[in-house]
Amino acid sequence: SVPITTEELHNLGFDDSRIRWISQPHIPTHELFEAMGGDPITEAAVRKACAKALTRIGNEELWLFNDSISGEIDIEALDIHNHVKAYLLKAWRNRVLIPQGDGTYYPSWTYWDTRAFPTLSESERRNLEAMIQQKRAESEQLWEDQGRKLLSTFVQATDMIPCAEDLGAIPDCVPKVLQELGILGLKIVRWTRRWGAWGEPYIPFAEYPELSVCTPAVHDTSTVRQWWENEADREQFRQFINVPYMNDRYTPETAEILLSHIIEAASRFCIFQIQDLLHLSPRWYAEKAEDERVNVPGSVNDFNWTYRLPSTLEDIQTDQMFISACKKLTAKRK
Repeated sequence: SVPITTEELHNLGFDDSRIRWISQPHIPTHELFEAMGGDPITEAAVRKACAKALTRIGNEELWLFNDSISGEIDIEALDIHNHVKAYLLKAWRNRVLIPQGDGTYYPSWTYWDTRAFPTLSESERRNLEAMIQQKRAESEQLWEDQGRKLLSTFVQATDMIPCAEDLGAIPDCVPKVLQELGILGLKIVRWTRRWGAWGEPYIPFAEYPELSVCTPAVHDTSTVRQWWENEADREQFRQFINVPYMNDRYTPETAEILLSHIIEAASRFCIFQIQDLLHLSPRWYAEKAEDERVNVPGSVNDFNWTYRLPSTLEDIQTDQMFISACKKLTAKRK
């Protein structure tokens, strides 16, 4: 990414104290006390935290992190009350610009939702946002050029079909570069919507790009069953596929309706997890839908990656209801 320099901030009218205001978390004393929630040991806990992690600004009831704190790991390691620690972890992220230590800065992800940003004058906010957008555009071009260079090497190095996991907050240049290089993107149905449009409607399956892989669920999401029963806006999805009578409870009939619509997507490939296919037969439903999930990202537990087929392949292939439903489903792609 292309950073904002101290010189550029000076040119916008931000002096060093103003730069400090938007790039270093400022912590009011009263918020430290409030973080303790009225605990009897509040004053002692706050004093200890200030002594270990903070530096007071003159005679003001305002504090900065001291030089011993360079990140959240340092805060986590502090021997202080957990209430104050939780507050300091949140405060650490409360800044408009993130300093890089070399006189350059990057905007925080939600820079507008910080303590400092609303306090800026209208002209300061306007000028700073214009600078942030300028750097974003410069970064987009940098990412586009670098992405094209790297991905071209991958594509030329193999005869395999390249597929990109282009999910989440991706740069605007990603779809363009993937299209140029003939790389398939990933369309997860529940997230393939017109974000920002009124009602955030689902994109019709017929409008999925041919250069894509369509799927209703992956290893890092809930299964279709769990999504339908616990997460989906079922009424909106019923309207989307024009099937108003679908059951709220996930059944083989529900699975057949959902999967038969999804498999008609215009994507080059439509891929289902085995769990989602097994739901075409009542024989293979786990007692709890969450037990059929593969992984919960960002969690450490004894469950992740332990999913196994409910029976042997030899046993599963004797289930004629399942086999028949799979044949009927896959016939739609021939």
